[in-house]
Amino acid sequence: MRYGEALRYCALQGRGERHMRLLGDLKTKGAFGPGVSDASVKNSILVKARRSAILQAAVEVFFEKGYHVSRIVDVAEAAGVSHGTIYNYVSCKEDLLYLVCEEHFRGYEELVNSAIAKAKSPREKLDALLRATIDVVFKYHKHFVVMLRELHHVESSKRRAFFALAAEQRKYIQKILRDVSKETPLLMEHPLVTANILVYLPKLIVSRGWDLKNEVDDRTMTDALVAFMQRGLGLRKESSRRSRGRAAQ
Repeated sequence: MRYGEALRYCALQGRGERHMRLLGDLKTKGAFGPGVSDASVKNSILVKARRSAILQAAVEVFFEKGYHVSRIVDVAEAAGVSHGTIYNYVSCKEDLLYLVCEEHFRGYEELVNSAIAKAKSPREKLDALLRATIDVVFKYHKHFVVMLRELHHVESSKRRAFFALAAEQRKYIQKILRDVSKETPLLMEHPLVTANILVYLPKLIVSRGWDLKNEVDDRTMTDALVAFMQRGLGLRKESSRRSRGRAAQ
């Protein structure tokens, strides 16, 4: 595989900067041989940008029209690309729905990792996990609505891929809970049940948004949910360092 081909493949698959840097290192070592041009690099960037535009268009179209009645051509028009171009990225409409779900789960992982990286203690990691979980709901609100509303349209045999993503997210949370519980006692009868509660309780923002949006702002909702989950875990309040940081904002 040539360097340009490898870049295009990573872009099509939505790979991140780490993969791109790895390819760059391999290129420097001569792994791809001669013949690499700037045009190949620019083309890979275009492919990645177009993939992102198609994915965002799919989110908007499925959210506004519903997955069942939406057509590939609707997504193409919203993304500003030709109908045929879509098939360079996906083979069918179900692939688009999978990408929407995947972006939601990958976005969760990215936000949580970023928040936890700044924490110094197990308790601060838990506080960061709770807030980041809620931040994801706000940031990927439409993604979650699409998943919640549309997954039943997908053939049962193909739902395994979606469930695998959800299981990956749940295992990630379980690991954090176990790590925290080694140093901070938690009221946690079963990590699996607790992980599912922590993931889905913030979805209240979506499922009951119609009743809350005119009465409660995002900050108040976040604080209330975090406090509720902390009490459920046997914790009374956020770590002092985190609380001071929020108070200073």
